[in-house]
Amino acid sequence: RSTARIRGAELEARAAFPHGFAVSVTAQSSQGRDDDDGTPIDDIAPASIGVVMRHGLGAINSYLRVTSFGSHDDAGPSEVPTPGYWLVDAGATWRVMRHLQIVGTARNLLNDSYYSSAGPRWVYAPGRRGSVTVVVRF
Repeated sequence: RSTARIRGAELEARAAFPHGFAVSVTAQSSQGRDDDDGTPIDDIAPASIGVVMRHGLGAINSYLRVTSFGSHDDAGPSEVPTPGYWLVDAGATWRVMRHLQIVGTARNLLNDSYYSSAGPRWVYAPGRRGSVTVVVRF
């Protein structure tokens, strides 16, 4: 192919509030097209917007993340169009003592089905899932 033109915009903002609360917002949108014929190019992510709410209280920190991904209608030549979807994730860390932490995460709380990629051999990404990790530092 020839040269391509990629355009986009990103926005990030964060605000801290009393009592250990903080909110972060991220948004992005981009477009990539072949300069010669205007064909969409591969590997251009669909638009998305996400909000993360964090809270820290002593030895416990937690978060809730809500993200919306737009549909990928301008699929490149080796991609397929994909529908939009929402993800809701949550997690917490408990610092039990100086050298010991317990971390829990829960992903895709809505159990939404979504394509793992825009490739023609896509599979659905994992459904609802969680993990607990014990972290020992020495």
